[in-house]
Amino acid sequence: MRHLHVLDLSRNNLSGGIPKCIDNITSWTNETPGLNFPWDPWTTFEFNTKGRSYTYRGRYTSYLLAIDMSLNRSTGTIPLQMTQLDQIRTLNLSNNLLTGQIPVTFTNMKQLESLDLSRNILSGKVPPELIQLNFLEVFYVSFNNLSGRLPLPIGQFGAFDKSCYLGNPGLCGPPLDKECDEVLEKPPSFFPNKATINTLLLPSLCVPFFFFF
Repeated sequence: MRHLHVLDLSRNNLSGGIPKCIDNITSWTNETPGLNFPWDPWTTFEFNTKGRSYTYRGRYTSYLLAIDMSLNRSTGTIPLQMTQLDQIRTLNLSNNLLTGQIPVTFTNMKQLESLDLSRNILSGKVPPELIQLNFLEVFYVSFNNLSGRLPLPIGQFGAFDKSCYLGNPGLCGPPLDKECDEVLEKPPSFFPNKATINTLLLPSLCVPFFFFF
């Protein structure tokens, strides 16, 4: 696993928790990504992320580090070990049945450019510490059970609009219209039934990634 660039397990029927040993993939924690990865000058591939299609060729393929586990039935919490993968650029866990809170330790992922946690059953606050992610361009937590005040709209978070937070009636503060003094501290009750689960697992716009070794 020393040369794994992209892990794509999306659009399957996987269930159970995300393995805590995921941080054993050392290529995602290497301090000098690209320099130690073998690359073929003739390799060319395309993938979609951040709403656009990109073409990677030659040595630039070695700089793509991403995990896509969207559109499954994964349960449990987001393991803290996953947030130790400090070289990952793109992380997509959308359209699953993940519970618990958004880990504050996502701040360890300093290279993160795209984070999609939408359409799960996550609760609690959006950690204000996430404003430390200086390269974050895409951020979706819509259709969860989140509540409380949103992070200050500064840095990268100043560019995120309402669509990033839809479907969380307990959230408040800019860019939402709801002021925080209108919201109770206790999050709204949410008990997913079969219809709700089917809604959570609706297809998203994310296009699957590919494996490269």
